[in-house]
Amino acid sequence: MPERALSHLFTRERKLAHMPLRDAFALLKSLEPSLAEVDAESEIPLGGTYAHDDPLLRSDLALNIAIHYLEAASDPSIDLDAPYFSAPRRREVRTGMLIGRPKPPPGRA
Repeated sequence: MPERALSHLFTRERKLAHMPLRDAFALLKSLEPSLAEVDAESEIPLGGTYAHDDPLLRSDLALNIAIHYLEAASDPSIDLDAPYFSAPRRREVRTGMLIGRPKPPPGRA
């Protein structure tokens, strides 16, 4: 990836990670409409194993924000108005961890 494109991606990731979780997921959903149909048990169509044209959707950050947002449905302690990077507990999954797995591995508390 050229340096300018990498810099642009980094800026987009930084903005995404610092916006409220609900807004970050809404942005991802606007870029990948199939996210409207997923839940915490679904395969999430984000991360490096998906062939999106948009590098933001191929990022592990986008995948982790979606996982954290979807976990909020069953965990009322997750504040949807707080940014992902401010979350006291958050799952950190790397795309390579998902290859060959039906769903992400358990996160670290």
